[in-house]
This record gives sequence, structure tokens and C-alpha cells, in this order.
Amino acid sequence: MACCGFCWTPKLKGKQSSVTGGAAAKGNTLLNFCGVGPDLIPFISDAAPSKIGKFMPGSHIPIKAPAALTAAQPDYILGPVDIQDSQPV
Repeated sequence: MACCGFCWTPKLKGKQSSVTGGAAAKGNTLLNFCGVGPDLIPFISDAAPSKIGKFMPGSHIPIKAPAALTAAQPDYILGPVDIQDSQPV
């Protein structure tokens, strides 16, 4: 599956990869299907206080506040395509 290979590519090139845009069930299903864990994606960023400090089910990837994403300055940010601005269009 091509999307699974993309998760490994940054790590193989010596770069850090991170997932952001929320710790939603859709993304978690894909991560578990592809066998992605914290060795490939060090953390997931989510703004929900109820998720911060917890781990994604199955993959055990830690969930951190958006500030961690800013501090890490990852080479790649992966996320769902259905996230939109909170501003009305």
C-alpha cells in the first residue's frame, strides 16, 4: 500500500515524521493497518485536552499538545484531508 510506504520514507532518509490534525479514529485505523508505531512517528498532535498525555490505541504513539509540533519542527506533517479551518467560508 503506497500510503504505508510514505510513513517509512522520511525515517529511512534520517528525517523525523509527525502526524497532526488530530488523533481521530480514521487516522488511527490507518496507522494500525500499516503497522506504524512511535519508532516511525514519534508523536501525534491534538488540541483536545482530553487526549493530550494519552496514547493512540494499538500503536501506542503519544498524543501531545500542538505546541510540541511547533517545537519539533518536523520535516513532514501527515494528517487527514478533511480538516478545515474553523473560520466560516
